Amino acid sequence: MTTADPNVDFQEIAKFEELASRWWDPDSEFKPLHDINPLRLNYIEERAGGLSGRRVLDVGCGGGILAESMALRGAHVTGIDMGEAPLAVARLHQLESGATLDYRRITAEQLAEDEPACFDIVTCMEMLEHVPDPASTIRSCARLLRPNGHAFFSTINRNPKSYLLAIIGAEYVLRLLPKGTHDYRKFIRPSELDGWARAAGLSLWHLIGMHYNPSAPSLRVGAWLGGQLPGPLPTSRSGMIFPANRDAPARRIILTTPSATTTYRRQTTVGPKARSYCLVEDFDETPPPLARADKAT
Repeated sequence: MTTADPNVDFQEIAKFEELASRWWDPDSEFKPLHDINPLRLNYIEERAGGLSGRRVLDVGCGGGILAESMALRGAHVTGIDMGEAPLAVARLHQLESGATLDYRRITAEQLAEDEPACFDIVTCMEMLEHVPDPASTIRSCARLLRPNGHAFFSTINRNPKSYLLAIIGAEYVLRLLPKGTHDYRKFIRPSELDGWARAAGLSLWHLIGMHYNPSAPSLRVGAWLGGQLPGPLPTSRSGMIFPANRDAPARRIILTTPSATTTYRRQTTVGPKARSYCLVEDFDETPPPLARADKAT
């Protein structure tokens, strides 16, 4: 992707431009983002070893829900997006909250050309399923990381359960989102995301699923994502988080539930130049051959 041919779907941008004025309304179409934000904020802070004083990039920041919360934890945050209206809303809310951060209208690809290896942490949440070339975004996030940096990706798994929950349920039944917000064909399987990450020089450090229940979001979502797994994994969720490890020895551990439909994968990295990355999603499928091979030390 180049500046002349940006990795941008302007129809997707237009969808969120129309909704931008309601971005910070916790009872609007963005209610799920507000509900899960404290959970994933704590998860990122814990996995990255703290946010205070770290230079953080939020790719596809939208109206700034996650970016602002990381800034309020003491991080030096840059939020980037290609939507003018969401960025305007983010800047207005920044004035209300008093948070200190920088919002810019630029693609990850262009920023990687301008400022490679400049960030301790890169987050890219609920954005990969909205761009024409998610692999390009992942490559750019890898380039933007400093050595020993952390990148987190979050997206929606492509499986029947996700179609029922994220599209039929959320858009047509519960009407949490406008119809057409998501395109099932753009959902991403964990094995695909892992493959793109590997091609970008990254390797998996942590994988975990998340279940969102709109009627009681504080219960099923927050019980286990940020800490030790207390028991069998939940078997439903349509979401994902992925940090980045380049050229470092690694040990991978895979645990599966008795039904073998949901997989928890963790990579422990060693070495002075290790970059770690986390993926949050459940498989809802038999672990792919690539994942099985990763059991080897």
